[in-house]
Amino acid sequence: MSKKPQLYHDDLFRRIKSKEMLQFVLDNIPAYVFWKDTNLVYRGCNKQQAMACGLSSPSEIIGKTDYDLPWTKEEAKFYRKCDREVMEQDAPQYNIIESQRRADGKINYSETSKIPLHKEDGKVIGVLGIYQDISQRMFANKKLREEEARRNGLFEFTRDGVIVFTAIDCGADFNVTDINRAAERLDKVTRKKVLNLRILEAFPYFHQTGLLKAVKRVWVSGKPISMSVSLLEKGNTVFYRDVFIYKLPSDEVVVMFNDVSEQKCAELKLKESEKKYSTLVENSITGIFVIQVGKIIFLNEMFAQIYGYSRAQLQDADFMELVHEDDREMIANYFNKSLNGKSNDFMLEMRGIKKNGEIIWILQRSSITEFNGKMAILGNIIDISTRKQMELELKVSEKKLRLHSLNLLKAQEDERERISIELHDGLGQNLSGIKYCIEAAIKQFSLQNVESAINFLNKTIELSKAALAESGRISRNLRPAILDEIGLAPAILWLCREVEAICPRISLNHNIDLIENNLSKEMKTVIFRIAQEALNNIVKHSKATWAHISLTNEKPSELVLTVRDNGIGFDTKKSHSLSNPLKGIGLNSIKERTDLSGGIATIESRRNGGTTIRVCWPKISVQKQNAVLLKGKGHFTVVSPPSKNN
Repeated sequence: MSKKPQLYHDDLFRRIKSKEMLQFVLDNIPAYVFWKDTNLVYRGCNKQQAMACGLSSPSEIIGKTDYDLPWTKEEAKFYRKCDREVMEQDAPQYNIIESQRRADGKINYSETSKIPLHKEDGKVIGVLGIYQDISQRMFANKKLREEEARRNGLFEFTRDGVIVFTAIDCGADFNVTDINRAAERLDKVTRKKVLNLRILEAFPYFHQTGLLKAVKRVWVSGKPISMSVSLLEKGNTVFYRDVFIYKLPSDEVVVMFNDVSEQKCAELKLKESEKKYSTLVENSITGIFVIQVGKIIFLNEMFAQIYGYSRAQLQDADFMELVHEDDREMIANYFNKSLNGKSNDFMLEMRGIKKNGEIIWILQRSSITEFNGKMAILGNIIDISTRKQMELELKVSEKKLRLHSLNLLKAQEDERERISIELHDGLGQNLSGIKYCIEAAIKQFSLQNVESAINFLNKTIELSKAALAESGRISRNLRPAILDEIGLAPAILWLCREVEAICPRISLNHNIDLIENNLSKEMKTVIFRIAQEALNNIVKHSKATWAHISLTNEKPSELVLTVRDNGIGFDTKKSHSLSNPLKGIGLNSIKERTDLSGGIATIESRRNGGTTIRVCWPKISVQKQNAVLLKGKGHFTVVSPPSKNN
């Protein structure tokens, strides 16, 4: 960045402090500004505040009170209460979250800061207020949090503390019905100790911070509340928190909070040193800038922070250097339309480039204005990189969920069809034969033909034995009792015998050598089903004449299942169908079970070169195995092995 002589900076600083620059900023910053006298009568405001009041110009607000404006009676009382506190205590108030009924009847939410105004002798003569419309942020945060709450597991692992309350005694009090790990950590409690306790028994600070009143208000009105709270003990700050409270359709009230103590302490120290005129811009939660002839002629601290520069480095810099090269043409077109009078303002999402080269997503809103007699562009920006990343992750998660659901439904239908056929063709036929033989025996007895009747009863016994055998076979296919009664190794050996009986053409070798003591029942089931799916694929699709299955401890810390055959194989690039829920159910089943059990699976296959499936699991405790099955942290890869000619 080029630097100007010190004289230029001194002159610019004087211009910023001048009344002209102050009025320019007041009328053009994306914020609402007003000031009142000690009688709480309005003495002025900027254009945005006048529009919110339904007034045609700022001058019309002079002489009015809050009761003369569109606010509700409760809102007006609250505004005046805060104004009096600021003047009586001669102390500013920051980040007041409040509702506001506008002239058009809509209810908006704002974040307001107020400071006392003084005469030269230090006497308080009024109050100055500035606020941002945070309605979109409020409702966007609510929607985002609701979406997050519906995602399995996010409740427990979000960094925000979350506590869920159920109303009792018609909302007079509340019981704790749930609490996540972050809240346990921040409040230094455990779920076991606070569940079902009354709200103040579990969290006494809810009374001191006003959170109990807020919870009651949300439960009654159903309207969400966003607020900042702090807790002081013996003059020392225990914490600062940003809190969001909303009501669920189940009538439960959710309190979400984020500990911002470090940021808040730093912010308070900064605000204590700020001067009167700098508060109008520097307290903004958005980056503010003014561009003239493509150069940044004004910026606030937030703008510089978003891009990772100092303010001095960006002063008089080329704005396009901060824009991603693929978005520069779009931004230039918007700027040209504005400067040519075709558009007064615009809002868009673009990619920016930080000082360290990192690409970030920016929400930019800009409008045309005039500065020093020349056309200029006034804008503000917000870093939305986190939101963009969450949107992307949400889309990926939704897609995976749909694929998993379709795979599950297809597998269920296939299993039902198989069982139906087996019941009809096997067990059903035997039962029909039993019925016929019993009827024939009864008839022979009625004819006094005892010997013939006994023959039919003997056939009935044979058919009953066959029916019992068929029933046992179906039961074993659903879940072999040997797996639970004897163990995994015998179950897999039984599975091998079943495959050899069903498909004699396949010569099946096996090497089963493992210690099962450290395997949970759930993990044994996962390993058995993966082996079953792999062998079923060989029987149904491979056309193999030889296969081998092994389950061993290749390393002291690993358990490895390997299934290979000499069948026709498949082209992994063309035939890999894991992304298609209607194909490859066997492979998809192996993939899902591997993912859920924390295993690492690799499938190697080549046309006419056979297929090898290898799944490896780390040896961990039974308790940790169950935890892994809940989280699902596996990995699955399909590759083509190197050609034998290479």
